[in-house]
Amino acid sequence: MILGVFLLAFSTLSDAALSSSAGFWRAAMRLAEDERSSPLYVDAQLHTWAAGEKKVVVVGSSIVATDINEAELAAKLGLADGEVAKLWMPDGSAVELSMLAPAIARVAPDVVVYLVSIWNFFDTDDVGELRFYDPRVAASLFRPNEILSDIGSHASGLLAWHHLVIRHREYLRRTFIRGPLESLSDSRAQRRRLQVLRRMAVRERILQRRDPRLTAGPEDFDCSGIRTRALSVMGERLERDGVEFVMLRTPTRGRWDYDPVVSARIDACMDELSERKGLGYVPVTAVPEFFPDDFRDPLHMTPDGKVKFTDALPGVISPWLGGGQGGS
Repeated sequence: MILGVFLLAFSTLSDAALSSSAGFWRAAMRLAEDERSSPLYVDAQLHTWAAGEKKVVVVGSSIVATDINEAELAAKLGLADGEVAKLWMPDGSAVELSMLAPAIARVAPDVVVYLVSIWNFFDTDDVGELRFYDPRVAASLFRPNEILSDIGSHASGLLAWHHLVIRHREYLRRTFIRGPLESLSDSRAQRRRLQVLRRMAVRERILQRRDPRLTAGPEDFDCSGIRTRALSVMGERLERDGVEFVMLRTPTRGRWDYDPVVSARIDACMDELSERKGLGYVPVTAVPEFFPDDFRDPLHMTPDGKVKFTDALPGVISPWLGGGQGGS
């Protein structure tokens, strides 16, 4: 009993000490610079940004990284350099990104823009594989029977949320131990090879997961699934904390983007969610038409496509800046 109380107290105090250490998070961010898609880097961003420092935060999967130039967007919005930020993870779903809502709210941006793509309409999330978990969000997102049916995964997520070393153990080991040792041994070539292999492995896993969805039809879309629910929960929580939440449907190059039935179904889903919850939704027709040569693969834009998309965003985002209601 005494040992249990001691361990609980030590865990709580050590987590509080690390979580509140600006030096720790700055070091984590600096050392994880080569792996900006890691949960550790994302967490470090949210812990090093001061409240009000960011006016616009764009959230989503890897399309956020490839499709937007944040410096150019800030300039076009009339904001200072650094006031627009990107928060993303590869293959990041609305479920795990919604878990970041309380942390984003602490940063207090004027507006959060969530890039919605076709993948938001497929429920493929395994709670045990979520890279972020917050019980405050989970309690609103998951129904009691869903939590009870996967109680082990939720308990594991709760434990990871309770202590950042548990939450980021893999990335901390890689960042604070492997990284410095590799630098000391001057193994830059080896590091580059490992990074390429890691990216290839991640890409292969993503493609394996997405294969069934590449052949999906309109009847396979789930407008009431957990991912759509997650957008609602994330938006409501941010709006409650005074942060505007806008869902922007992002152009992609999948066959569904050229199917009027599919396109109409996506917009109907998002319009219904927007009206029911009072959240902002911007359809893909609000930006210029994109063509196949604007993309390097079904999801990600070429550099020219990135310029084109970034140029179109100020007109979409401006109405929500400064506490405005763009959709009203």
